[in-house]
Amino acid sequence: MSMLLATAPEFASAAALARHYAAVRSRMPRVVPPTPRPNPFLPKPVIIMLPPPTDIVPDQRRAPRERVARLTAEAEQTAIRRAISAYFDAAADTPLGYGTKVRMKILHAAIAGAFKVGRDVVLQKSRWSGSCRIRLISIGLAHRLVSDSPSAVGIAFGVDHSCVWNARRRVGALIEDILVEMYDGASCSLGGRE
Repeated sequence: MSMLLATAPEFASAAALARHYAAVRSRMPRVVPPTPRPNPFLPKPVIIMLPPPTDIVPDQRRAPRERVARLTAEAEQTAIRRAISAYFDAAADTPLGYGTKVRMKILHAAIAGAFKVGRDVVLQKSRWSGSCRIRLISIGLAHRLVSDSPSAVGIAFGVDHSCVWNARRRVGALIEDILVEMYDGASCSLGGRE
């Protein structure tokens, strides 16, 4: 069995290495080539007629609670980002005098829209994996965004304060990471209220 070994050039000095890289850079193109079209073998009108790529978050609005599938980690993060953005957009339009109940309803609607499920999945208790995870994230988001009081969040969701602490323990780090990534202080404001 023969084996061909490619030897790496060895350089005696830093100047020789610099000359080598200068020669490599001189052979590289000076301009960035244009990005290829998604399907370069098809003419442009055909590409326009192709169906759009599917959304990463599946639409489960008409599915009963027991049929709501658990999302992948990437789809879950995308839905959480959408829910946070939708909540801050809607909360920025409401006057400051509105209380926790109104803000909870805004958050319920934002989460249901972002996860593409019915509001009953967000509000009603369920032992099914997909529904339970969405409800857990909803409780965690409510505790982080709307009210610091676990009792107030629990009342809004029909659970006691221990369920709120459980949600914070299980999904709190995920929500914090997404919030820090979205609102690092330089990228955008927190829905008009700092």
